[in-house]
Amino acid sequence: GGEEVDLKLQKEALTWAKKALGYGGDASMTWRERLWQFLDDPGSSKSAMRFTMVLLCVIVFSTVTFCLETLPEFYEHEAKTTSVWFIMEATCIAIFTAEFCLRVISTPNIRTYFHETMNQVDIVAIMPFYIEIALTGVQIPGLAVFRVVRLGRGFRLFKVS
Repeated sequence: GGEEVDLKLQKEALTWAKKALGYGGDASMTWRERLWQFLDDPGSSKSAMRFTMVLLCVIVFSTVTFCLETLPEFYEHEAKTTSVWFIMEATCIAIFTAEFCLRVISTPNIRTYFHETMNQVDIVAIMPFYIEIALTGVQIPGLAVFRVVRLGRGFRLFKVS
C-alpha cells in the first residue's frame, strides 16, 4: 500500500540525490570515499548495513554490561585488568576506537567532522576509558566521574541508527 510507495519514493529520492552530488556506486570513488560511504550510509550496501547492525549490538552490549557491572552482586571496587568486566569493556572500546579512527581517516571534511555533536559524543564515550587506564594507581578525587561520563556511549545509538 501507501507504505511501500513511501519507501520506494525515499529510495528513488536518495538515489537521485547521490547521483546529483556525485556520491554513490561510482567506480571512480577513491578508497576514502568508499570507506566513508560504507561507514556513514548503512543503505549503501548489505555489508554496510551488517556493519551498522553489529555496531548497534556492540553499543547495546557495552551499555548493558556497564550498568550490570555497577550492581552490588557484580561490583568490584578495584577492578583488575584481568576481570571479565574489564575485558568486555576493553573489547568494546577497541571496536569503538577503530570505527572512530576509520571515520576520521575517511571523512570528507575533518573540520566539519569534529564540529558535529554526534562525533563529539564518540570522543566523550571513548576517552574516559583511556584516561582511566593512564591514571591507574593515581589517587585523584572525583576520578569516578569518568565512569559516569562513559554512559555517553548510549547516545551513539542515535548516531548509528
